[in-house]
Amino acid sequence: MFGRENFMNYYNETTSDQLNYSRSLSIAYHVSINIALIVMCLASSISFLAKTANAATVYGHIYCSNDMNCSQKKITLSFFKGENLTNSVQTDNKGNYRVFLSPGSYEVKMDIEGKSWGTTIRSSSNPIRQDIYPHLMAQ
Repeated sequence: MFGRENFMNYYNETTSDQLNYSRSLSIAYHVSINIALIVMCLASSISFLAKTANAATVYGHIYCSNDMNCSQKKITLSFFKGENLTNSVQTDNKGNYRVFLSPGSYEVKMDIEGKSWGTTIRSSSNPIRQDIYPHLMAQ
C-alpha cells in the first residue's frame, strides 16, 4: 500500500504533528501551572497582609459648637496617643478630615483663635467614621 518513500513521508508528517500537538499540550500545561502558582502566591500574600494589617483610615467631620469660631476654612488636627504625637492632618474647606491611625484611643487637639480645643476618638483595624465634637480644653 505504501511505498518506502510514501511511508517515510507519512511517518514524518505524523510524528511532526504528534510532536507539535505534544508541544502545545506541554506549553498549555506549563502556562496553567504558572497561573495556578501566581494565584496561590497572591492568595497567601493577601491573607498574610489581612492578618498583619493593624491600621486603618479614620474619617469624619468637625462639628463646631456655638462657642467656637470655625470661620477659618482649614483646621489642623493633631492626634496624640498618650503624650506622643501620632499624626497631624488638615481639614478640607468643609471641615472634613481623613487620617490613617493604628487601633486605639486618641486625643485630638486643635487651636482655633488662640484657644485649645480637643476631644477623643477611637480607631480600629477597619475604616471608621469618627465625627469630632470638640470642647474647650483647660489652659
